[in-house]
This record gives sequence, structure tokens and C-alpha cells, in this order.
Amino acid sequence: MTILQVRDLPPQVHQELRVRAVRSGQSLSEYVAARLCEVVAVPTLDELYARIDQLESSPVDVGAADWLRRERDAG
Repeated sequence: MTILQVRDLPPQVHQELRVRAVRSGQSLSEYVAARLCEVVAVPTLDELYARIDQLESSPVDVGAADWLRRERDAG
């Protein structure tokens, strides 16, 4: 298990995290770890743009219906 230490956290943020952890029935560490996992699960805009760049684009000379038919037949 990796340990993460956060320095210079504003006191009001720390207090709110503690309150939310108690409300969810978790320790502060469990609560913060779960929130960080949620953040990492959502791709950044740069990651989304990279994924989009990797997608095959439709050839300009092929109509939408033909392109969809080709994709459907390939699958």
C-alpha cells in the first residue's frame, strides 16, 4: 500500500473532508482514497483528445450511409 501525505492543506478543507468521511461512515484515509480513485477514473481532456485522435476518421469520399454499412459489416 502506498502512502500519500498532503502538506499545506487549508484547515477548512481538512475539516470538511473529516465531516464528509464521518457522514459516509469512512475513515478520513478511506474517504480521501475513494475520492482520488474517482478523480483518476475520469479521463482528462488531453486524454480524451488523444483517444479521439486515435479513432479512425471517415474518408471524405464515402457517404455516411456507406461508411456505417462498412463499419457494421466489418464488425
